[in-house]
Amino acid sequence: MKHKSANIVMLNDREIFNSRYRAPLITLLRERGHNVEGIGVFDRPAGLPALALRLLFGRHDLVLCSNLKSNAFALLFSRRPKVIILNGLGRFRGNARIRTIVRFLLGLRKNTITIVQNHADYRYLRRFGSHIHMQWMPGSGGTAKATGEAGTVVVVQRDSKIASVAGDIRVLLTRMRPCPNVVIVGCEDRKQLDQLFPDILYRAPGYVASKDIFREGSIFLQPMGYGEGFPHTLADALVSGMDVYISDIEFLRYGLGRLGAHRKPLVTGWSRLVPSVELISAVQAETIAARTAEICETLHQDA
Repeated sequence: MKHKSANIVMLNDREIFNSRYRAPLITLLRERGHNVEGIGVFDRPAGLPALALRLLFGRHDLVLCSNLKSNAFALLFSRRPKVIILNGLGRFRGNARIRTIVRFLLGLRKNTITIVQNHADYRYLRRFGSHIHMQWMPGSGGTAKATGEAGTVVVVQRDSKIASVAGDIRVLLTRMRPCPNVVIVGCEDRKQLDQLFPDILYRAPGYVASKDIFREGSIFLQPMGYGEGFPHTLADALVSGMDVYISDIEFLRYGLGRLGAHRKPLVTGWSRLVPSVELISAVQAETIAARTAEICETLHQDA
């Protein structure tokens, strides 16, 4: 079915996040005849009033938005049809006041469809936000990347997040015998890493290009602690065919079992993920982009 073209404003906290995480979706939308303009809500704080006025009175047809702060901004000021990508409640998951505000905003306008990336968040909103029009979609889509040495564990984190997950990583590594080779990618604060992992031998190449994040090993480690929606790196690891060691709690939160995955016990609280064809297909960038584009087109068609 041919859909009428739409002028789409794509909001994110920073405009670079659109090209970094939404490139397959942007490409597909443009291929299907839509005009897509990416905007970083907080790239120019002084421009927020002008952006609010544009969302209120602009001639665009649809707003497509992700990241919690940008989502709140769009929900407050945009009167146009909206597709809100709820990446995850993150560190606010345990905050009842924030959860209540999120539920209120998501149900504020009827011309809004919410894509919930974390299955635990989806279950919560389905139970307490029955007025919210939403769908569950596992992440923003993964792409295949080159992998490295067999048996080496790769941890992909940032300096700002590693402290939140270090405890869970230590639990796994100290219980494995023998302890595998470990490479921590993306962190450049060696002093912090030494403090967080005093008894673990690791290597830290620092920041590397996205295409090279798995070149150091063949095993991807997905810890618990930060409260992400569905990690981009986890989707990439699955599509790249890596072995995945995952916290049992995160396995449930991400809804991996509902996508056809199984798990084999590794150590207490941790499992080795056994993927399926269904799971790999569900988290591919092409699948996620196609589903999101269809939601945008349906909402625009019905407006």
